[in-house]
Amino acid sequence: MKDADVLRIAFSGELITERISILNNELASKFGEDSWRDLVLDFQGVSRIDSRGITFCIRMSKELQRRNLHLEIQVNQTLYRIFEQTNLITPLNVRIAG
Repeated sequence: MKDADVLRIAFSGELITERISILNNELASKFGEDSWRDLVLDFQGVSRIDSRGITFCIRMSKELQRRNLHLEIQVNQTLYRIFEQTNLITPLNVRIAG
């Protein structure tokens, strides 16, 4: 991934139902830009994720695949365990940030 081709969006706090629309709006505004091929969702600062947050990640992965774009989700150790328990590490390209 070349830095010029990467769109990085950092999100902190709780990735829960009430806050998903914030992230949806942020990403919707970026889909019209042609300058990026890779999206990195930086969730290192996320303290909690609910089922709607996980569903958001799955939906985003499918949308990016449809557009022939690449997704990487960078997480902290706590979120990594949640994605691991739901068998989503590989399908969603989840990495421990470091």
